[in-house]
Amino acid sequence: MRGKWLTVAAICTLGVMGGGAVVAAAGTDITSPETISAHGTQTRARYIDEGKPGEGPGDVSMFVESLSDASGAVIGSLRVTCTAQIGGWGMCEGVFTIDGRGQIVGSTLVAPKATGVDVPITGGSGDFANVRGEDHIEFVSPTEEHHTLDLLP
Repeated sequence: MRGKWLTVAAICTLGVMGGGAVVAAAGTDITSPETISAHGTQTRARYIDEGKPGEGPGDVSMFVESLSDASGAVIGSLRVTCTAQIGGWGMCEGVFTIDGRGQIVGSTLVAPKATGVDVPITGGSGDFANVRGEDHIEFVSPTEEHHTLDLLP
């Protein structure tokens, strides 16, 4: 059962995986729409089995991912925490750290067996202090995702 939950948690991982390019205008707060495409590769993971042994509500998965652009250059990291819900759903929160620019925060509920998800962007810091938008995640594998962050001021 743990394998199924880890897959759901990986799907929740506001992933920054798959190849991509960073298209951005630097500055304090974004002033026009911006898109960041990144490939996320899991570098660390932890699973905490809460309650009854085996997969179930309350179990927690945490991930750290390295984010890279289309050229393979590292542009930041992603940290995600997902909590298993009733019915196999996962409630996930993630924070992207984009090197030299700031952080982007998102939160979503992920359905069991999802192959992708659109994650609402709920805020940020630094250049992203006023940001909103969505992270469109494609699940490439249990440890890799492609993220397209469509950011709005």
